[in-house]
Amino acid sequence: MGAILGLAIAAAYAYGAYLMSKCARWNSQHYGSGTYQAVAREVLGLKWKGIITSLFYFEILGTLVGYCISMGDNLAYLFPHTGLSLPGLSSRNVMIFIASMLMLPTVWVRDLSALSFTSMWCIASSVLLILAVLLSATVSGIGFTHPLPFLRLRGVPVAAGLYAFSFGGTSVFPSICMSMKDPSKFAKAVILSFSIATVSMLGLGIMGAYMFGMATKDQVTLNMPLHSITTKIVLWMTVLTPMFKFALQLSPITTSLEVSLYKHCKASRNVLYGLSTLMRSAVLACIAIFAMIFPYFEYIVAFVGSSMTMAICLLFPCSFYLKIFWPKLRPRTKAVILILIILGTIIGICGTIVSVQGLITKRKSS
Repeated sequence: MGAILGLAIAAAYAYGAYLMSKCARWNSQHYGSGTYQAVAREVLGLKWKGIITSLFYFEILGTLVGYCISMGDNLAYLFPHTGLSLPGLSSRNVMIFIASMLMLPTVWVRDLSALSFTSMWCIASSVLLILAVLLSATVSGIGFTHPLPFLRLRGVPVAAGLYAFSFGGTSVFPSICMSMKDPSKFAKAVILSFSIATVSMLGLGIMGAYMFGMATKDQVTLNMPLHSITTKIVLWMTVLTPMFKFALQLSPITTSLEVSLYKHCKASRNVLYGLSTLMRSAVLACIAIFAMIFPYFEYIVAFVGSSMTMAICLLFPCSFYLKIFWPKLRPRTKAVILILIILGTIIGICGTIVSVQGLITKRKSS
């Protein structure tokens, strides 16, 4: 049932990306800009544009919290007997602290072009992870032997939030569409990219579920045999990928804060540079502290997916499209889009509530 849910969300997001590309082309023809924020401003007004921009930023922050948790979990699994601890901090939180300190110099860097290679690194690590899980099942002898129930209702909201997060990316699709030599081929590009992502994620999920059954952890790397060289390579790639991407992911927030700082603070260039560096460090510290307080990867990711990514990738694109093209749409098309909005809203609300409840429950029991 999880695979069926994943296919449904992937299809809905792909359709949302297609609708968003049509809105971007319409906005570019009429107002000269085809970005997501430009469409939001012209269709819904400045107030909603501000709300959507805030959602973008909170989604980035939530993603980075997930990165910190993932790095802490995998480093703690890599070094189970180090005995590292600080007053009030578990070994996992110490690992989050160490990873944050290692990332701090990259956060200070203003020119991030040197980190653009992480795109290829991310693709390579994703492919290697799938191969490593397959090898663990076949060569290491784990096998696909665990029976699974067809449906666990209590797991649906969190699973939906995880899928909602994983298939996110619609916010950058309008810019990609407008930069294509032939934007009419964007629909084919969306279908191809979503197909690759869907096969990869569902394939990995199904393999992990049948390998480890109900003992499957929120990150499948934490189930894999640590004595295997392949596992150690994958664990290091799982740690290094978010570490390399962190500064790039954070840059929209730090750039926005810096613009505000330079605009409102009248001081020398060196003082402003120092304040900017402190501000960047403080943002990283806040993210790391939050990850230490709520180090529950599945609930953090599900919360971001349900409360923010679902709105950005499905609800708003459908709303934009209806408002722009309503007089020209067939009744069947209107009905389909309205059903998507209703279902997306229900899934988003349920996933958000269950994720928050899970975070609170886990925190109280820890």
